[in-house]
Amino acid sequence: METEALSPRPLRRRLLIGVAVMFAILASIGGPLLVQAAPHDAHSSGLSDPLPPTSTQGTRVTFVGTQVRLSMNGVTRTVATDTAARLNPLFAQLASVSPNGATLLYVTGIGEDMRDTIFTTVNLRTLRKQVIAKLGNTFWIHAPRWSPDSTQILYARENLTTFAPQLWVLNANGTNQRLVMTGGALTHYSFEGRMNKAPSWSADGKSITFFDSAYTPKTQWTVSLATGARTASAITQPDCPVTPGHDSVQPMCYYGPGCWNVPIYAQNNQYYSNDLMKSANQSIGGYGCALTSLTMLFDYNGSTVGDPRGMNNCLSPWGYADGLNWYGAQVNPPNGPGCDRYTTNFISRPGFSWSTLDSYLKSGWPVIVGICYDGSTCNQTHFFVVVYGDGSHNEANYYINDPWNGVQVQMSAYAGDYLNVMVLYQKASGTGSPCE
Repeated sequence: METEALSPRPLRRRLLIGVAVMFAILASIGGPLLVQAAPHDAHSSGLSDPLPPTSTQGTRVTFVGTQVRLSMNGVTRTVATDTAARLNPLFAQLASVSPNGATLLYVTGIGEDMRDTIFTTVNLRTLRKQVIAKLGNTFWIHAPRWSPDSTQILYARENLTTFAPQLWVLNANGTNQRLVMTGGALTHYSFEGRMNKAPSWSADGKSITFFDSAYTPKTQWTVSLATGARTASAITQPDCPVTPGHDSVQPMCYYGPGCWNVPIYAQNNQYYSNDLMKSANQSIGGYGCALTSLTMLFDYNGSTVGDPRGMNNCLSPWGYADGLNWYGAQVNPPNGPGCDRYTTNFISRPGFSWSTLDSYLKSGWPVIVGICYDGSTCNQTHFFVVVYGDGSHNEANYYINDPWNGVQVQMSAYAGDYLNVMVLYQKASGTGSPCE
């Protein structure tokens, strides 16, 4: 007996009915329906499949060679490629995903002082890149901030005449770049410190907020985008112990004892970033992470050299600033510069050890740590000061003063990088308040 073949027309009808039923079911249960666009030359350029917009919690951006990698929702993918010389691993911490999860913004430049700065966005549906701003040498190194509705970006620039910071806003597509704030209470102190997410946006996206000091804020300023009006409100510092976890712009308790009070300096502070260090004649902004870290530690112990310019002026006549002579910096006159002002004793420069780090922090001695971006070959290095740790050996539970951009962040900002060396100093007068 012959069977009857189904004609094409009834088959298409059944498929269409099935698709319609599926849509109806999704609609009835309120389930999401994502229609994902095809990637733009994604596979031909070696990129991963595109990412659908989703939660931005726990996102992390890393630069590896020519690749821009995004870890999001437990998946790590290459979402863009760029020139390797512009993708310094340091710059990855300036990148961010828009609040709606649709767009990645990353920032590139030349050298640690970020000359020839470029803002680039990546559409995470299509993986299409767009250069939205070229800032030349005017970028003030501080992470740009997305507006709450993902349509605008707040960033900082430098006035090349006065070296003062300015706040600017541009649309997410690069249009309508405009100056929002300059002068007044906005200074480099508004960027350097613990309040590493300030300046920022108001919750409604209609204003910009910043502090007189990101280290010990006493006044919060609000600038209206519509009118330019500025209003100030005092910040009351509560009488409570210092606690970790201050990754926000809310007032915290910053006047307690211990290593939370290690000063924070930025090597790229434009007031001295172009100063040359002896004997290699490289700039503080481009190569001064070690010198700036040493300045923070010595000043915490009671030195009076002041900022990195003062430290450079102390070390450079001896040729100790670049490369940095960790021991020589605290040798007293007439045999050395005595930049510690008799406050600090050099101990050693051993390989990294969690147990040694914990021991020093418990004694109230911050520790300078050197890391390598390229593994144990250590052709790309960076130094910072560890100011807090809970003994867990989990980098997320340790805090550092990062000299590159002058902010206090979790040590996990450099997770995956090779922990190479420690530079150990002890305060000459003995132990301090525990850094824990």
